[in-house]
Amino acid sequence: MKRKLNNMIIILTILILSSGCAPTFNDFQRADTVGKNNISITPFISTTSSEDFANQTMNDEQSMDDEDIMMLPIDEDIQDSKGFKFAYGLTDKIDFNIKYESVEAALVDGSVLSIGLKTMLMNFGNNRYSLNLLFSSANQNISALDTGGNEDNDIKYIEPTILGSSKINNLFDFNYSFKILSQIDGNGCNGFFDCPESETGYASNFSIAYDIPTLEFLTFIAEYGILNLEESTYNHIGYAISFDYSKFKKSKNK
Repeated sequence: MKRKLNNMIIILTILILSSGCAPTFNDFQRADTVGKNNISITPFISTTSSEDFANQTMNDEQSMDDEDIMMLPIDEDIQDSKGFKFAYGLTDKIDFNIKYESVEAALVDGSVLSIGLKTMLMNFGNNRYSLNLLFSSANQNISALDTGGNEDNDIKYIEPTILGSSKINNLFDFNYSFKILSQIDGNGCNGFFDCPESETGYASNFSIAYDIPTLEFLTFIAEYGILNLEESTYNHIGYAISFDYSKFKKSKNK
């Protein structure tokens, strides 16, 4: 009985830790740059889920009876995150970006700090395209069920992203992006799982941006995204409000 209880604790620990390995990959932005010397601040919330199934088994030293081996579904929301994006216009076509995000997932919590540059590539008609290059550093704090201790993971990766925006009308934009998440340092699974030392993921995000007519300096953004990372697929749904400082100043001067 005690052995089966220990095995169950190990299985649950692995499942919880594996769900906490999902990286964040949201965008919550148009392809446009903010303009020289302008500032944009965008708070957001997001939920990440996965419909994959993980066949969790023990290693040789923690082997289990056949009837104890389980197929453990990950078919639920696996982590919630909230944070903000800050953009400052270095020129009319180049922004300096900072993004901070806190993540909570069962017994795993952490944060992601990203910095980088966004460059306008093309602007013609109702369509705009830009390149957003971010360097991200993620920290995970894991509480172990079996020992009661904590363990930290540190992961660093780059996120080259192509952003596109197409105007629907004067109030609505349809936004889309494609990004590569390439790990350059750290081990995202820290020896708990059979994970490669370096992981590469591919993600796309799609969103609708709505400029609020009565508050023209605010934009509401609803976003859906999908990430393929190794053999797993993740989805995220989130919402954001973007504040444009130059539009706010203009509204005050009216």
